[in-house]
Amino acid sequence: MFAAAQYSETVALLKTRLAGLFPLSWYRTLCESPTAAAFLKQLQDAGIPLAPDGRLPTKQWLLTHWLVPDYRSVMLRIPRAAQPVIRAWIDRLELENVKYAVRSLASGESIRLEALIDLGPLATIPKAAFRDLTHMADLEAVAQHTTFETPLRATAHRLPEEHGGFIIEAALDRAVYSSLNRTVHRYRGLGAVSLRRLTSQFMTMMVLLWVIRYRLSYGLPAETVLGLAATSSLGKVVDIVHRATAVATHEDLQSLWTDVAGEAASRQSGQSRATSEQTLLAWEHLLWHKVHQAASASLLGPPFGVSVLVGLLLLKELAIRDIAVICQGRAQSLASDALRPLLIHQY
Repeated sequence: MFAAAQYSETVALLKTRLAGLFPLSWYRTLCESPTAAAFLKQLQDAGIPLAPDGRLPTKQWLLTHWLVPDYRSVMLRIPRAAQPVIRAWIDRLELENVKYAVRSLASGESIRLEALIDLGPLATIPKAAFRDLTHMADLEAVAQHTTFETPLRATAHRLPEEHGGFIIEAALDRAVYSSLNRTVHRYRGLGAVSLRRLTSQFMTMMVLLWVIRYRLSYGLPAETVLGLAATSSLGKVVDIVHRATAVATHEDLQSLWTDVAGEAASRQSGQSRATSEQTLLAWEHLLWHKVHQAASASLLGPPFGVSVLVGLLLLKELAIRDIAVICQGRAQSLASDALRPLLIHQY
């Protein structure tokens, strides 16, 4: 009962902070705000943190100032047995910092600390540790005793190769998401079954996203893609992943739509996409929408488990993703009609 009370209190706390999880009409209004002042006021009225200098918030800013505090609150309040689960989801955020460092080192550019997500005390690699990195050996050193140590040690030497940066990032993705999957399946506390269901759906969508990107954006052969994809514990959907590795053209994607999205969504997607880039964009939005559906479904039922917390955190992350897209689009003076197809929350 004590654990259930802890979860209920934490769920209630998160729900009071989820001001950005608005109905679809809110995203439409945000896209159509007539002036920059009206746009910023709508963000401010929703409780979304804004930069002191008045600039539009970036995704990193929103994650740092709007999502990371929720993770801190959760880690402080949940039972000890569930903390490794939340830690594994936090590793996904820290992964973005490590991959950004890899890309910077590959291009010879200095690492900009403002481009990092500031995880504060939740970080396994402190933000300041990125400041003086100049070689992959430096990154390996600061990543010791973290989830990132093993994949970096195995692939860092390949950075000078033609696709070295991609190889390193793929290894990091596989290590972090495989660790997340293992951690979730080891958890036996409240909400364990729902958590495994949510994570399985999330992993399926992520693997499908990687596979199609590997095939169509990087042109990797099917056998290489299958080796890079973390297909373990995907259950009955692993056959869809195997089919995705055989995709050679954007037209080949059509045969997967019915299996993943259903017949109606498949027909709609075929009618609405004209170019290869639009095809890939529509596929990615389908997968992210499926993640959104899975996270929303995890909120149903009694709020006495870690699955509800993960669902709330994931929904907020998806809201941040769309708000950041809208901010970037407005900075580029894109019309609302051009912004709408880029959003998960398509109004």
